[in-house]
Amino acid sequence: MDDIGGVLHDGGGTLDHTILIIGWSSSEWHIKDSWPGDAYIDYKSFNVFSATYNSEFWRAKYDYNGSDISCTGSDCSLFSSRSCVDEDEDGFYNWGIGDKPTGYSGTPCQMDFNDADSTIIFLDANYNELPAPYITGPDLICGYDSFTFHGLPDDFEIEWDITPTQYFYSPYSGDDDTVAYASPRPEYIGKTCTVTFTISDDCGEAEYSKDFIINGPKEELVTIEVEDSYGNPPPQYSGVWLLCPNTNYYIFIENDSDCDIYDYEWIKPAGWSQYYAYQNYISINSGSNPTGTLQVKACTCCEGDNCNTNDKVVVKTQYFSQSYNCGGYFMAYPNPVNSELIISFTDKLDLKEPGKSLEIYSSDYKLKYKLKDFTKEKTISVNDWKEGFYYIRLKYKKEYEDVKIQIKH
Repeated sequence: MDDIGGVLHDGGGTLDHTILIIGWSSSEWHIKDSWPGDAYIDYKSFNVFSATYNSEFWRAKYDYNGSDISCTGSDCSLFSSRSCVDEDEDGFYNWGIGDKPTGYSGTPCQMDFNDADSTIIFLDANYNELPAPYITGPDLICGYDSFTFHGLPDDFEIEWDITPTQYFYSPYSGDDDTVAYASPRPEYIGKTCTVTFTISDDCGEAEYSKDFIINGPKEELVTIEVEDSYGNPPPQYSGVWLLCPNTNYYIFIENDSDCDIYDYEWIKPAGWSQYYAYQNYISINSGSNPTGTLQVKACTCCEGDNCNTNDKVVVKTQYFSQSYNCGGYFMAYPNPVNSELIISFTDKLDLKEPGKSLEIYSSDYKLKYKLKDFTKEKTISVNDWKEGFYYIRLKYKKEYEDVKIQIKH
């Protein structure tokens, strides 16, 4: 105790003996000496697990010969500072010792023995550690499949459900069964779903969940990339690619999931013309109206090697719109704009060229904004601008380029 500056009784204390250390969610520990006849409690902040103090610890049973560990006297108020926490997120809560504190209804009766270890829950009647429950099952299901719950404690009830329910045929819930069954509807491809097992006793419940994908590659991991004939990507706003009319582009589909997709079928907007398709991309001309929806159908790992045309599913839907800033020194989008206007300079403009300027005027030709520092892209907040039309004027090498935009809040 001298190492941590604690004095618990008179007369020194060179003999080895046991002390009681009480701590809860704090670096300050309350230290009670076991020296007979001394009820003094000291307060110190230190790391009891540090090798500096050579501390030894034993697992204490909560009762001895049928008598619960308890506290009497004025210092027992220390126990009222306890709270229920689930630091390891295994569904069971720890509150230290004794009965569960009031105000924590809805949690299981049994206390988590080690709340720093998610693989252990409470102690059984023989003070043996019980392993935490877990779920086994596939990460991807291509049809009817199942998930199994392991480690249901004695005297606990169990029920399960699968969400979102609209992606599945009934039943998508059940009870008194450690196996959950899932039958996904085939029109939903790559959706992330969850199976949840809920176990409960007389006091409350604990939940255990597992995410899985249905019917193909996870939709967020399948993306569309676009390049013009010079290898430059067009602007993208809120997930929508902005294309210039009558311009050649390469459209790529990328798949970062573990579920392969192959043998693509490209369903293009009506105004596009396709030059050719090869592996995971197509070459197109955007035509006079680039706006539209692209759908990509393909065979997936769920269809396997026996996939034919009728087996292909839509693995990606991508929206395109027209850019109104094409062929010049800069592009301004979105148009109309709600809150933020983005100005992006093309490679035709030398950012280091002196003497250039960019200004924005209202419809009555009053100067609203002047760009001071030219960078590749500039974002301008227009939240406090009035609705209406504005004009962006760029002066560059004795040339002028004007773009008309509309603000709509």
